[in-house]
Amino acid sequence: MDYFTMLNFKREPFSNSPEPDLFYQSPQHMECLQKLELSVRLRRGLNTVIGDVGAGKTTICRQIIRRFAGDKNVETFLMLDPGFDSPMEFLRAVVETLGIREDAADRAEWRLKEKIKNHLFDRGVGEGKTLVLIIDEGQKIADFSLEILREFLNYETNDHKLLQIIIFAQKEFAPILEAHPGFADRINFSYDLPPMTFSDVRAMVRFRLDASRGETAGRKVRFTLPALWAVYRATGGYPRKIVGLCHRVILALIIRERLKAGYALVRSCARGGEPPRRAWRMALAGILGGIAITLIGPDFGEHLFVARAPEEPAVVVAPQPVAEVSIPLRVPPQRLSAAEAAPSESEQCPASLGWLVVRKGETICKVIRGVYGIDCIDSRVALIRRANPHVRDPDRIEPGAMLKLPAVPADGTPAAEGGCWVALNRSDNLEDAYGLYRGYREQGLSAQVCSHWNGRDGLRFELILKGRFAGEGAARRAIGALPPSVSPGARVITEWARDTVFFSAIPADSET
Repeated sequence: MDYFTMLNFKREPFSNSPEPDLFYQSPQHMECLQKLELSVRLRRGLNTVIGDVGAGKTTICRQIIRRFAGDKNVETFLMLDPGFDSPMEFLRAVVETLGIREDAADRAEWRLKEKIKNHLFDRGVGEGKTLVLIIDEGQKIADFSLEILREFLNYETNDHKLLQIIIFAQKEFAPILEAHPGFADRINFSYDLPPMTFSDVRAMVRFRLDASRGETAGRKVRFTLPALWAVYRATGGYPRKIVGLCHRVILALIIRERLKAGYALVRSCARGGEPPRRAWRMALAGILGGIAITLIGPDFGEHLFVARAPEEPAVVVAPQPVAEVSIPLRVPPQRLSAAEAAPSESEQCPASLGWLVVRKGETICKVIRGVYGIDCIDSRVALIRRANPHVRDPDRIEPGAMLKLPAVPADGTPAAEGGCWVALNRSDNLEDAYGLYRGYREQGLSAQVCSHWNGRDGLRFELILKGRFAGEGAARRAIGALPPSVSPGARVITEWARDTVFFSAIPADSET
């Protein structure tokens, strides 16, 4: 038997599930939603919503996801619990949440960070998508996770951040932000979600009752104004408490076969259904409350019982119909056993070397010479242009533009040629490697990037002197001739692993 039909309800009016059709659009909730949406669409980066337990943070979280559900250019990802014990666990959770394929060999922090970075550039620049990572229960975020999120906010173009982050957290998150000013300074929009006023509580309860009511005429559940005031006083204006208390009131009405909830019934339900004590005092309070409402108006609570500055009249926004949307939730990965975590040599060869930011005066041809170590041939230019449809003129790239470089195996391999090489430095990502390359070229060194990969070490970038040396002695003499700022970190490479795949060509003869 559906007990709620006894009170002429077609649905449960005070369900504790986030039913979109029962979302009451209070002024503070709508202000928060609108500003969050604007910040995300402008791709400003980091946003936080802080409020007490039951203030409506989860409701706003689900509503912001629904707002973007019909926009094919915006992708939202929800992390329900950010409490992790190590940076690796948090990074793996982000990888899983964003839907990035994780290989068995990805057991180093830099690998996972590089995968996330490349994914953000691929989706945000290559495909023009806006990626939104929404984190609930933000007060559980560990210090190392905040530092990782801060690093993610460094991934940006000239115009916008590549990852939009929204953190919903309880009040305990405020001192955490104070302890991490480097992270807090990056917040674009922060909203302190307050509890509802009496006007909003009254409007919310009546809205839910009206939205849930059936078609039978004459049977209408209602809360008297003193009852609504009792709801406000007992819950403090927090939506979750309001829903819970009103649900108990509805159950009491069903048991008593009544349609009207009064002050005494609400007070009884607020105490867990115990019989009212000092009934005459409560009845007198209800009568006086009713007189006050009649004489002063329905907002008498703000005037008589709460010491606060005068407020502007509350605005009740009519609910807007929203299509039903199924919200997929990605569950963070489980911890792996030692056997599962063992590195695998079956990792697939990467399809991309990564992204780099183009500086003033740089062209695709200059990048090809520096990264691939070959002349600027038409086929390679065409390949890079296909990977970067946003670049219209390869000879005039706007400074700050992002360039994605495909991983194209070189024709030859130095591993089979013998000799020695001088390595000046090493990097795990393309952008840092190319930055080092620029610095060496400015010092007059004939250097180049040598990108290579194998299933054990992953993708690496060596900064080497161009060419091959006949023996280790010649290589060490070349190191001795380097500038003092470079020579201490230089080393001799006498051989490469036979299974190494090279994406850069290395000239056979040394130019130094």
